[in-house]
This record gives sequence, structure tokens and C-alpha cells, in this order.
Amino acid sequence: MQDPKQIYFLGSNISHAISNYIHNDAASSIGYTNWRLEAIDTTDLNEFARTKLHGPEFAGAVITMPHKLGIIPFLDGVDEIVELVGACNNIYPVYEVDASGLKKRRLIGTNTDWVGVRDCLLRLDDEFRTRTNNTTNNETKSGFIVGAGGACRAVIYALTRHLNVSKIYIINRDVDEVQTLVNDISARYHKAHPSVPIPELIHLQSPERARNLIDKPYYGIGTVPDYPPATDAEITARDTLNALLERSDGKKGVFLDMCYKPRETSNLLAAKQRGWVTGEGVDVVSFQLKEQWRLWAGEEASRRIPLERMVRRAREIVDGHV
Repeated sequence: MQDPKQIYFLGSNISHAISNYIHNDAASSIGYTNWRLEAIDTTDLNEFARTKLHGPEFAGAVITMPHKLGIIPFLDGVDEIVELVGACNNIYPVYEVDASGLKKRRLIGTNTDWVGVRDCLLRLDDEFRTRTNNTTNNETKSGFIVGAGGACRAVIYALTRHLNVSKIYIINRDVDEVQTLVNDISARYHKAHPSVPIPELIHLQSPERARNLIDKPYYGIGTVPDYPPATDAEITARDTLNALLERSDGKKGVFLDMCYKPRETSNLLAAKQRGWVTGEGVDVVSFQLKEQWRLWAGEEASRRIPLERMVRRAREIVDGHV
């Protein structure tokens, strides 16, 4: 039997989140009965670091808003993904032997949101090829993202570093927020390594521009909550998205909405009604489980996680069947 281990889920206002349940289900599915998840709903990172982060039972942590940046100073290091994305959503321990022969534990931050996005989009690619009989799907593509907040950054990484996307259009109500995103991403990618190409990000600000694009995006990802538009800027953003989804040339693509409350958001429904292949945000959580558990428990444990069962379970959780 394994030693008791603790995984933490750290955030604020997290009572609705899938992670409250799905990691215990994953642990049970691979026989890790002594591993349990504890949700920590707090705004006090100092207390979490003092009482939980360095305990002997610590095996890993899932980090969500508003702590994806604030947690970083409490760690021993972060990987290149965090450097590029600018957010940490996963902590895992690594063990090293120092010069004196003592075993030392270091806590490393990474980001696995991009894995969930990438793998969901790859599955939607397969569905798109089946539906359209399209076998030439390896060319460079463009994409679009609804929203310019924290989740947007992991999507940019997935698209540009792993899905052969060269250009990304941003649909967002706030011009300054988009400019902050563009500046920050440019600085991070430039600092990371000269060979890492800086993503081309373009703010798509009107339905007219969306309709007149020559380079029609194939990938679309929503990253904003499912609230009805209220201000003029929000209405313009919605109309810009709808114009992009219409695609006067008749060609569609794939659309994934990272929001999963409700499971079928208004943006997801709009894409589906216009003939796009669509994917639910709840699956993004499921599709990063294997990577999270690989970091916490190793390759063999990760391979044993029954992905399709976890996908079904995550949907049940969102539907209230916990």
C-alpha cells in the first residue's frame, strides 16, 4: 500500500469546480486509495504555503484563479511553459541528491491547461476529417480566441507550439486588455529563446472585419464565462464572433469552449448551429488528467488512468451527478 499522499486544489470560489471530485475518482481508478484531494478555498497564499505546501504528504497541487501567478514565488522553480504562458496551474515535487548525498525535494510549477486544449482540438480534428472526408489537414492554419484573460495564454501556447497555427485573431470587448496580452506574450516569447517564434496576435474588433478576412480561421476557442452581453462593447464582440462563425465561403472548422457552466454555452451553440465541429470545456479538464498524474505519480500510474471513463465522469459532475 502506498504512503498516504495529499493533492491540493487551491483557488477562490471553487465549490462548483470539477477538480473537487475528479482527482479522487482518478486515484481510485488506478488503485491509489491512500491519495486524496483536499480543496483549499482561500485568498491567503501564505497560510497555504505554511501549512500545506511543504508537508511530507504533499504529492501535488492544482492551482486555479486567482492564484496562478501569486503561487509562483512560493515555489523552487517553474518550467519553460510557465515562462511562456505566464500562469502556473500545477505543482509537482522533484527529488534530487545534492553534493553531500542528501535527498532534497524541490517544488516545480508548470501549466497543463494547454494539454487539455491541445488534446481536445486533436480529437475535434479527427471528427472534422471524418465529417468532411478531408485528409489534408496538416497545413499551417490560423485560429481565433474569444477573450484575452488568463486562459487565453494557455490556448496561445497550445495553438502555436503544438498545432501549427501561425496567426491568432482575438475577439474581446476591451482594447487595452488585448494590447496588454500582445505585449506580454511578445515579451515572454522573446525572452524565452530566440528560436521560439513570437505568436502573431490580431485584435478582431468588428463584424465587418470578421466577414472580410481572407485568412479564415480553422480553430476557435472560447475562454470567457457564459454571460449575455450587456454593454455595447460586449454586443460588438458577440456579433464579431457570429460573423466569423458564419463563414460566407461555406468552410467551417472546429470550436472548443473552455467554459463548462453550462455545458452547452451560447457560443458553443452558435458554432454548432453554423455547422462547426464543437467540443465542450468539461473535456479540457479530463484531457489533462494523465499529464497531471504523470507529474505527481509517474508514467505507469498515468497510463492506467481510464481516460474515456474520466470524460464521462467529469460530465456527470458538471450535470450534478456527483
